[in-house]
Amino acid sequence: MNLLEIRQHFIRKSGRFDLATTSTGSSEEWDTDAGANFYIQAATRALDLEQEQQEMYWEESLAVNGYLVNLVDCRQIARVTYVNSDGEESEALDRVTFACLTEDYPSLGSTTAGDPDEWALHPSQRPPRQRFSGQNVDTKTVIIMPPTSAAITVRVYGQFSSTKLVDNVDENFWSVLYPEVLVMAALRELEIFYRNSEGVRDWTMAIESKLLGIDKDLAGTDVYGSSLEMEG
Repeated sequence: MNLLEIRQHFIRKSGRFDLATTSTGSSEEWDTDAGANFYIQAATRALDLEQEQQEMYWEESLAVNGYLVNLVDCRQIARVTYVNSDGEESEALDRVTFACLTEDYPSLGSTTAGDPDEWALHPSQRPPRQRFSGQNVDTKTVIIMPPTSAAITVRVYGQFSSTKLVDNVDENFWSVLYPEVLVMAALRELEIFYRNSEGVRDWTMAIESKLLGIDKDLAGTDVYGSSLEMEG
């Protein structure tokens, strides 16, 4: 389902017909947001935090002397590798603190290029009083050292937030694979903001039973993948 379809289900099941409107001449009910999206977006974030999703990776090409990779919506980083021009993926680079990285490579971007062997999170965020001077808060920056001496593709493995649903046609992990869970979570967010603790508990119990099933599916996939690796 896309955002429009999720919103339609949310409006019908909540009875909150004031949280969306239908534009003049539209054949689609509640095609214009009037507050429903807030609860749907909050539900997406809540589900991401509750559910251990499968590992994903961010790919970004770096030219010669490149060393910075900007990640959007990255929650956790598990490891960093790179793929060379022959399509071969490197071993995981060593993770170090930014302080250690600057000790090993004090010149940073001016360091003689070579094969990257370590990485750190670059402190690209600024404090609140300088919030307009740094990266956006949804961005993390990975710095690899030394700068690459050849064109490579960096892969950053980890956990990433689901795509934010903004436009009616937008889809994400939850809306496509588990739309009923996303609708349930949006209804729970509505109860939270109206301080209905009993309603929140009921929805949480229902959602947890669904997430348990998803966990079993993911665990089964991991076991199957591991068995294939052992047989290989």
